[in-house]
Amino acid sequence: MKSDDELRHHAVARLAQHLDIASDLVLRCEQLSGMPEGDRVAPLYAAARLLHANAHIARALAQVAQAETRRRTIVEYIQSPVAKTADSNCSLENQMESALRVKMLRYMKLLADETLNPALRKAEVDATGTPDEETAPPAPDAGKA
Repeated sequence: MKSDDELRHHAVARLAQHLDIASDLVLRCEQLSGMPEGDRVAPLYAAARLLHANAHIARALAQVAQAETRRRTIVEYIQSPVAKTADSNCSLENQMESALRVKMLRYMKLLADETLNPALRKAEVDATGTPDEETAPPAPDAGKA
């Protein structure tokens, strides 16, 4: 009967052999998937299954060999896009766009006031028959005669 140390060394040797064979098979799967004719998905699927099986065999042999194992998990957090700041490249373009928008709105308001106010005043005078106090000309002083 073999001692514990011998069994561990044997398990480690088998693990190394198994990983060598599996790496050769994965390389062959990559070659098959890179060929122009034939199925490209099946070799990739076979390689994925082989890698999954390798992990299970390696875990079992590592337990027999009493090797130190660590489990690591990769966690990826999806971050929201970074808001545009004042120091970004497009800030000058945004500033010019907002300034142009403000100028256009002011100009449109000015045009609306110039064209709509006199027309509204005239319509009000026509409807009521009396001029508006703001638009009526100032009355001459009655005391200066």
